[in-house]
Amino acid sequence: MQHLALIEPMTSGYIEAFMHEHGLPEVFASLLARHIHQPQEDFLQAAPETGTFAVADGVTLDVRALIAHGKSYPHPSPSGAVARAFCRAVIEQQGNTNVDQVFRIANNAVQVLDEHHEEDVYTNNPTGRYAATGAFVIIRDTAAHYASICDSYIFHFDTDLRQKHATTGICDPYAVINGEEHMVDHLEQGVWHVEPGDTLMLCTDGFAPYMTEQEFLGLFRDWSQASSEAVRSYTAGKCAEDPLRFGHERSLIAVRT
Repeated sequence: MQHLALIEPMTSGYIEAFMHEHGLPEVFASLLARHIHQPQEDFLQAAPETGTFAVADGVTLDVRALIAHGKSYPHPSPSGAVARAFCRAVIEQQGNTNVDQVFRIANNAVQVLDEHHEEDVYTNNPTGRYAATGAFVIIRDTAAHYASICDSYIFHFDTDLRQKHATTGICDPYAVINGEEHMVDHLEQGVWHVEPGDTLMLCTDGFAPYMTEQEFLGLFRDWSQASSEAVRSYTAGKCAEDPLRFGHERSLIAVRT
């Protein structure tokens, strides 16, 4: 089993395009610019020895509310801490294939973390708690046990990088990783049969647009040539081409079975 993992920050071009798209005043620029490299809100973790891989994306805080209250974007980000805690807790379960149980334990770790933060107006989601989206997979023999919640994704490709399966990223009703017990009821989960040479890709929403780009997928056709450097070189070009579509903070774990 081979894997490649990387996190890329939000680009300055994305920030400029986002401001233009939403008609935001210039005062937002300096605050949003702090979000390019830090604080990090995407996290991932890989444990190939147990076939366990996880990604998570902390829900961006409410920038408008922060500015209205004269506050800077917190560093480290509390929603980033949620994403980190979730990934770590998934990996710590040593390849447990009961995805409901894996999620409950990892979500409980987030609940413990969230108890140290007061609910406030900056969480930027309907639950009023710091939160993250996430996805994980446990590969055991020829079975990939997977789960995702909200707009973090898992894609399954065959040896020719033709898509076989994918999670939808649908978030209706709104459900996230935030420590609330009922969130387990909204997992998108199942088991996919994997064959030698298949590729699984776990990603946060920033990498989702790349999954239909054949040139991007081609980077993984020959795993002897696949590298983080090749991916970064490709994404840099796409970010310049369309920063709003391709320039968001993004995490990826690609696994060759």
